Amino acid sequence: ISLCLRVIAATLPGNLADYVRIDPLAADIRVFVFLLIAAVISAVLFGLLPAMQATRMDIVQATRGELNAAFRSSRLRNGLMVAQIAVSATLLIICGVFIRGANRMQRLETGMRTRDVISIEVQETSRARALSKLADAPGLSLIASAAHAPLDSRLPAAMAVGNEHGQSVRLPYTFTSPAYLPLFGVPLLQGRNFTDQEARSRAAVVIVSQSAARKIWPGGNAVGQSLRFTPVEDGALGQPHGAVQVIGVARDTVVDDVDADEGRTVVY
Repeated sequence: ISLCLRVIAATLPGNLADYVRIDPLAADIRVFVFLLIAAVISAVLFGLLPAMQATRMDIVQATRGELNAAFRSSRLRNGLMVAQIAVSATLLIICGVFIRGANRMQRLETGMRTRDVISIEVQETSRARALSKLADAPGLSLIASAAHAPLDSRLPAAMAVGNEHGQSVRLPYTFTSPAYLPLFGVPLLQGRNFTDQEARSRAAVVIVSQSAARKIWPGGNAVGQSLRFTPVEDGALGQPHGAVQVIGVARDTVVDDVDADEGRTVVY
């Protein structure tokens, strides 16, 4: 494994060396000894013993359909056959469930344009350099950054209230750049998009999805409203806090592959 990683690192393009880090893996003699012992035991149990038993069979009796006591079916052999069939059936069922889930994900209408979009994960310290390098790459029309890629994992959530007497609700959130929604083709139904100046100054502005707007302000206009996130003592790094202003309402999209319904309720 260590040799393979070294080969991969040596064949990477030079302009990617600053963004890819491969930790060295040292050889472990204990792992080698364990694999060697496991291989020898497996060869003896599943190769040598059945071969030795087969050599004790009388060919003449076998051609007549007469088997001696040493070659008759034993409880152990029958049990192994039952276990093999049961394990094989279980694996086939699991594979069927995965295939069904993959087909369901392919047919899922996410509300985003993903066919011509490539996602690259970089460290936060290298994000600015990566964006500047990719900006000059040919064939790219838009470049955006986000704290969490859509349909990659469950989004983090925070508690928030929509007004002074409102009830606290749980809202999934993600931090995005101004080009995020245009890149995925997500239209704004109300309000406007982020500006580059707001991104540079880290302005306290958000865009909410349709489901989030209906959940917080049912029957009302979300644009211009204030949304206050309640502080959490053990909250994750980068969790939103304090009051923010809603500047837009985006069309619902599925950004959470765990719960499609909750994934439509998101705050950008």
